[in-house]
Amino acid sequence: MIRALGLAALLALAACTAGAEGVAAPPEGEIWAPAHPDDTGRQRVVEAREREIQGTLEVGARVAFDDQRVAHVFAATSGRVARVLAAPGDRVGKGSPLAALLSPDAGAAFSDLAKAEADLALAQGELARQRRLRAVDAASPRDLEAAEDAFGRADAERARARERAAALRGGPADGPVTQEILLRSPIAGQVMARAASPGVEVAGIYAGGNPVELFTVGDIDRVWVLGEVNETDLPRIRVGARAHLRLVAYPGRTFEGTVDWIANALDPVLRTARLRVTMANPGRLLKPGMYGQLAVDLPPVRALTVPRHALVRIEGQRFVYAAGGPAPDGRVRYRRRRVEAVEEGDLALISAGLAAGDRVLYEGAPTHDVESEPVRISTVQAGSIGLRVETVADTPFAETLAAGAQLAFDDQRVVHVYSPVSGRVVRALAAPGDHVRKGQPLIELVSPEVGSAFADARKARADLVAAEHELARQRELVAAHASAPRDLEVADDTARRARAELERAEAKTRMLSGGTFDAVTERLTLRSPIDGEVVARSANPGLEVQGQWSGAGAPVELITVGALDRLWVQGDVYEMDLPAVRKGQPVVIRVPAFPGRTFSGRVEWVSDVIDPATRTARVRCSVANPDRSLRPDMVPTLAIGGSVRRVVALPRSALLRVSDGVIVFVAEPRQEGGSLAFRPRRVIPAASAGDRVTIAAGLVPGESVVVSGAVFLLGLL
Repeated sequence: MIRALGLAALLALAACTAGAEGVAAPPEGEIWAPAHPDDTGRQRVVEAREREIQGTLEVGARVAFDDQRVAHVFAATSGRVARVLAAPGDRVGKGSPLAALLSPDAGAAFSDLAKAEADLALAQGELARQRRLRAVDAASPRDLEAAEDAFGRADAERARARERAAALRGGPADGPVTQEILLRSPIAGQVMARAASPGVEVAGIYAGGNPVELFTVGDIDRVWVLGEVNETDLPRIRVGARAHLRLVAYPGRTFEGTVDWIANALDPVLRTARLRVTMANPGRLLKPGMYGQLAVDLPPVRALTVPRHALVRIEGQRFVYAAGGPAPDGRVRYRRRRVEAVEEGDLALISAGLAAGDRVLYEGAPTHDVESEPVRISTVQAGSIGLRVETVADTPFAETLAAGAQLAFDDQRVVHVYSPVSGRVVRALAAPGDHVRKGQPLIELVSPEVGSAFADARKARADLVAAEHELARQRELVAAHASAPRDLEVADDTARRARAELERAEAKTRMLSGGTFDAVTERLTLRSPIDGEVVARSANPGLEVQGQWSGAGAPVELITVGALDRLWVQGDVYEMDLPAVRKGQPVVIRVPAFPGRTFSGRVEWVSDVIDPATRTARVRCSVANPDRSLRPDMVPTLAIGGSVRRVVALPRSALLRVSDGVIVFVAEPRQEGGSLAFRPRRVIPAASAGDRVTIAAGLVPGESVVVSGAVFLLGLL
């Protein structure tokens, strides 16, 4: 629009001049210009010519995991986290244990496998016996078919039970009947995030409700960069094209990759197709969730070109002013002509409306620059405005990054205690503020489910005793040839099933009782899984609670136990600041509640994933809290310290912001007659350091810069 107004101004000026001299004015859509445009740098003429264009297509892009190199780990069954075996930042191999989970469903699954194996052994023995009897015509074909059917069903049930047990164990199905299962990493990689802590009750993904992702494991040695390409640009790109990624976090760096996939379907809303570039990430600088600009190389094409500034936009259409013969006053007539064009950098690629050799008028950029002319004043004037000059020198500068944060418990030193079963609170044994030891009673409940579990265990034990007695009796009878072998096999199968059921029932009662038991009871004591302090309690006598194992509704957290002597400080660092943050850096923590006090720590972990909503990465450090003055959920500020380096720094008063950037005034050698000269120069500020600003580019040590009175010099430009 500015260029259009500039050419329109030429047209208006020509009309005024013509009117003044009594010469006809240019008609609408024409500009009359001298045959040889002036050399001011504003009015130029160029020929349209063909050239080979190596273009690029710029698209917005996002860094993402290679979806074959990331795993989101959930609990397959409901239960309670017993142990956490991996921390964020840990490298883990495929199959490495991440956490141990106590689950009644797991005990039932392993018990089912033991029963299924016992039933299969019985069915297999019966089938072998029926085949022997049939071979000597001592059994009917129907008996053999029934044995074969029973064997097939038993074999199928065993296969089902083995698959479920193997899935829960994360490996071979064989093993003891136990309530504990290990959550294992499906891939080799790094623990990116963790939401599991000891004592937390979790819902299984097959149990309904809203299961929580407990671990995220990923490998970012190679990442994907995903972009969205407009459908009109799809014919211009190819699989195999080179691509260049630029990120705000690394302003002076470009990352290279190759387009390896272009979607065959369009997004129906955005009318775009997804493009994917795979990039190596050896320094792990690219983090999933980062946004940037992706430039994709296009195949070279021959095209008719003019400078981009030659285009004039009028009501959404593009025009140029092309030479069309002499004007009546001897100047050259330039007529407005509609063209079809695509802008590519500083060029406009013309597809219709011009031919090679056509001469086009356009308005160029001014050749003078704000830095070209110095400002000259006398020494008297310099004294009257209080002008002061400072020599630029290297100064030591400690890089410090400020970030918002939140205090939180160390997630391995806090537990949220729920009731595994539904029931009623009869006693609260710990009050907020109490210090408790691991295993100390917190709450006592009465629950029919607990009574049923203990009764099931007692019945299972009685059934096993009866089954073992029957098995011993059948062995004696078979040894005396007073009973059939089949009766012994049935007794053996019954004993094995009873043993598996007892193991399952006792494992469940151990989870509920925290140890052994010797009586049927409906009372359940919830104990502290860790040493710590009772931070919160919502359980009062008479309160009816829902159990996490029941799968109904939303169970209520009854007690929170945590250790306060050391807390986590979790900060959020913007992606552009991530290159300045690394593990081991010192951190200074300030809390509004204690304005004159600081706390110190060191960066322990920097997340490799960017939060898509806040565009930040999580940074964590630990802070000692021996006097309990810090509390979780306080909102401190972090000052993350970096290395000390020597930089050029100026007072803030030396920097002046103008429309096209930031300038300073640099002193030149004293002129003849004693006048002073100061030349404006553009600089690039980098970071603040108190009342001074570091300069990234534009100055070198030894130069003299105006640090007071610069605003008066700006008015003389």
